[in-house]
Amino acid sequence: MPTSDPPPAAPTYPTDADVDALLAEFDGDARAAIKSLLEDLATLADDREASVSAGFVRGRQIRIVGRP
Repeated sequence: MPTSDPPPAAPTYPTDADVDALLAEFDGDARAAIKSLLEDLATLADDREASVSAGFVRGRQIRIVGRP
């Protein structure tokens, strides 16, 4: 009976190169990079809340700590 090869592993994300690129975008300022990532996360959460019905997610809510 032939055996099939296992599927290739999904690439690891983020890579060290991704982290380096983000820090380079903010001239090495880690605080500014983290702030930008948190702002992006908040925007994505707001978009999700606006576009997904409560029935679809069965009332489950994702809460980001520290957000009003």
